[in-house]
Amino acid sequence: MTEPSARVLVLMTESGPVEQLWQTALDHARETGSEVNVLIVHDERWYRAASLPFTSEIPRLGGPRRNFTRERADALVGEAVSRVRRVTQALAAETRAYCRYYAVTGAMLPQLERLVTGRRGILVASSEFESLPICEQARSLSCEIVLIDREAAAGRAAAAGQPD
Repeated sequence: MTEPSARVLVLMTESGPVEQLWQTALDHARETGSEVNVLIVHDERWYRAASLPFTSEIPRLGGPRRNFTRERADALVGEAVSRVRRVTQALAAETRAYCRYYAVTGAMLPQLERLVTGRRGILVASSEFESLPICEQARSLSCEIVLIDREAAAGRAAAAGQPD
């Protein structure tokens, strides 16, 4: 089996328009004969908060404050990544598509160069990523960047009667 000439990458977050991002990435993947690579972008601010000595967590259901630790940041990131992965796995099953998953930060992405080297790269992302280093890196690697406007996607989903 030969490698596809393109690699479709889609940046997903918990708060992004997951269904619209998935459909756009899937359309490009089918057009190019490639698979979808889901890059689940987690919020690195949890780790920055955990590194500060004065950061504490106040439980929603009451109870004493606790130190906000690296382990707690790991747990929050893991939960967020799992939620996005479950949603995209359901979409993949529904559309009978195959995809690969990577958990990444929104900063420079070491895997990006490896993923697109020697192929046409197509990066699908929410418009909020446009000014982040990962989009700049994708541009420097000559990737085609397809941005989905979150508000427009939410409006289309609402008009169609779907959750965002």
